[in-house]
Amino acid sequence: MTGLDVPGDPLQQLLQEYPDEPIVVVNLVRLKPGGLTAHEQYLEQAGAIMRRYGAEPTYLGPGIGTLIGDESWDKAAITTYPSVRALAAFINDPQFEALAPLRHQALDAGIVHVFRDRDRATSPPRP
Repeated sequence: MTGLDVPGDPLQQLLQEYPDEPIVVVNLVRLKPGGLTAHEQYLEQAGAIMRRYGAEPTYLGPGIGTLIGDESWDKAAITTYPSVRALAAFINDPQFEALAPLRHQALDAGIVHVFRDRDRATSPPRP
């Protein structure tokens, strides 16, 4: 289990295939009723930790509607990381892992997608 509270290690394949690849991580979250304050505290503390690993938050904003799909999300966050290795180090950082109770207090649901940062990539895309 990683600091993201997911079974197994979802980063293992990414670490094997793209360990030094710059990436963009897109987080979509749905807050629990009354979870906004906890989420803001979580973001402040997590942000300080992620910056130690070279991550750069580039966007955080509220959802205002859905054009395709059935799900709605309260917030989206987009963060660039210098590598998959840096992301793995961040989510396994003991200080980040200690934020799990605050995250659980804030979030009803979430989804995290990882994309290749083609603007900073050094190798050609893989099929």
